[in-house]
Amino acid sequence: MKLYIKPPDSSERLVPINDIPFFIGRDPACSLILDSDLGVSGRHAQLICIGARVQLTDLGSTNGTYVNGARLASHAPHDIQPNDIIMIGKHRLSLAPQAVADQTLPHSSPAERPHDRRTVTDIVATAEQKLRSDRRLAIIILLLCGMLMGYVLFALLNYWLGASASGANNTLAGTVVAMATWTPTPRSLVAVEPTVPKNPESAVISTLIPVFTATPTPTATPRPQIYTAPATALPQQGAAVVNEEPSQPQLVASGISAQPGRIWDSRLDRLGVTMEPADVSPGQPYWRLIEARWLNEEQAGGRHHIYVEVLDENGVRQVGHPVTVFWDGGKHTGAVEDKSPPDLGFNFQMYASGYAYSVRVDELPGDIVKGMGMGSIADRFRSVHVAYELIFKKSYR
Repeated sequence: MKLYIKPPDSSERLVPINDIPFFIGRDPACSLILDSDLGVSGRHAQLICIGARVQLTDLGSTNGTYVNGARLASHAPHDIQPNDIIMIGKHRLSLAPQAVADQTLPHSSPAERPHDRRTVTDIVATAEQKLRSDRRLAIIILLLCGMLMGYVLFALLNYWLGASASGANNTLAGTVVAMATWTPTPRSLVAVEPTVPKNPESAVISTLIPVFTATPTPTATPRPQIYTAPATALPQQGAAVVNEEPSQPQLVASGISAQPGRIWDSRLDRLGVTMEPADVSPGQPYWRLIEARWLNEEQAGGRHHIYVEVLDENGVRQVGHPVTVFWDGGKHTGAVEDKSPPDLGFNFQMYASGYAYSVRVDELPGDIVKGMGMGSIADRFRSVHVAYELIFKKSYR
């Protein structure tokens, strides 16, 4: 028994019906494969022979099976005759008369021959080949995705490194320190006309110099001592202030810091750093700033910190005492630690330039140092690593 088949884009050919049941569809496992027609389902229909009768059954196809223009009911066998016209998708099929079916097939080459009977081994081999092809495609897609992800990561890393090198600062691990909105006016050195006392030996400047002494606690800490030094001439009236940064701090009292017993690095005035004195009554204890120094880029050696020491009235470090660094929109409070000299007990890492940070010692009124941040005297808003050292001591007004 044979079957005429007329595809929409080629000539009619004759196909033997060797498999019973004889499946028709796009599935590679079908007896007659119509994989070029999208109107054909995977397993569209089947032919079976019962004696001399040939029955056609639609297997629940999407677009249906038609015999002489009438659509067959799904899964309902229908007897067909040699003259019946069967439409599956765009393919026209019909049974060949018995006289034609007995003739030799008129195909000239194996490429034109219809689909022969296939064994289970052939079906399995076809499925394995398709699986290998799909696997190769999946590997290629994964490789392309990996290359794309590598390119994106490389671009992000390159951008991050470039941003770091160009000075895109003020960020670390997602921490953003807002720059202070107030901008104090930098003050120049105050010129003081020196006076010569009747007794030159009495002309001294009381200066606090930290030295190491034994303390009641197990940790040796710097304890300031007072010594006297010969009088030093201060800048003359009208002297110009230049933007150079001396390698050593000029410990000249000026402005609000011009009080006995306080070391004030004069470069702080040129930076615009100020001190707000504590508002306390006579006899009331408070935290008095006794020393303030600035370390320029060379002296800081890559550090960008604010270092704070807190001493009691006897010069003993107050381990565990809270110190607060605050800025516009935020603050950080930490405790004085028991560190080995010459390290100060508290430190805070700066990430903002300009006049961003202020420092106070908690639990008592005290002096407040304002206007600290990274930057040089020539450019306060440049990302230059500098450091500050502040020492507070418990005192009484």
